[in-house]
Amino acid sequence: MYAVMRFNKLKTMGQVSSRGAHNERTRHTPNADDERRDENERLAGSGDWRADVQARLDDAPKIRANAVLTLDYVFGPACILEGLVRRRR
Repeated sequence: MYAVMRFNKLKTMGQVSSRGAHNERTRHTPNADDERRDENERLAGSGDWRADVQARLDDAPKIRANAVLTLDYVFGPACILEGLVRRRR
């Protein structure tokens, strides 16, 4: 079995908020199974993505206007992508 690692650069607080709402399932997420929500595991943070990032930025030195604020990583087994790969072929 293989593993998949995906990451995205988040450059604005709007992107941070949107990704947090998606991953925490506080907004409708059509490609997610709500019944399996409890199986998600958060490795760090409180679940309030915007507040967590802002707290880190408050302690940081001045950053560029176009700086990457944070990275969003997702790790999972490759088997979750099998159906997607078959559909794209």
